[in-house]
Amino acid sequence: MPKMVICPKCGRYQEDTRTIRKVGVAAKKIAVTAGEFTLKVGAKALASYVGLDGDFAQFSAGRVGSEAAKQIGLNSDDISDKVIFKCDFCKHYWEEMNSPKNFNEIQIKTVEELKEKKCNEDKGSFILSLLLLVVSSFFIWLSFDIWSRRIATEVSHTLLGITTTSTDYSWHYYVFWPLVIISCISALWGLFSTIGNYGEYKELKKMSYIEYADIYMNLVDENKDN
Repeated sequence: MPKMVICPKCGRYQEDTRTIRKVGVAAKKIAVTAGEFTLKVGAKALASYVGLDGDFAQFSAGRVGSEAAKQIGLNSDDISDKVIFKCDFCKHYWEEMNSPKNFNEIQIKTVEELKEKKCNEDKGSFILSLLLLVVSSFFIWLSFDIWSRRIATEVSHTLLGITTTSTDYSWHYYVFWPLVIISCISALWGLFSTIGNYGEYKELKKMSYIEYADIYMNLVDENKDN
């Protein structure tokens, strides 16, 4: 399963595709740095030519360049060598690590919704396994009821002057065995599934959103995936 992230703006749970974006971030950083440098040098030269304070003009040009870059999403102060995440849905960029401990309210809500969905799935599995156990138990009872209704008939056979006696059973006898075997297997399956699903459901309900995210969501690990 691929590593996942949660957008802090729209809350969408999605696959992490950072390596594609790192090239774009590096290109933006180079463009912003080059643009600001050109603007500063040009402003200083022009100021010196007309008799103004060149250092002040250079500083002012740098501030103007930074503000302009910020307005179009190319703020050189914000762009760093950190891994940059990008939401594939709302196109939002963010630098913070994708750690549940640092989640905002939007990301926490996403985790809680996914946890609730998982709880409902486990609850549904528990109900189905319990139903299987009940139905299987009924068929076990039915098979023994059929067994109690069997009829045994003594039948004599004579061959070459030798008479042998055998027992003929009614259909109840032949239905009992496959029915009881299948019912017992199904009942055991239902029993262990019911116990397992109920235990998982109860454990899931007690989890905090941080525990759930760490165990089930396969999020980017800030210690391993940075």
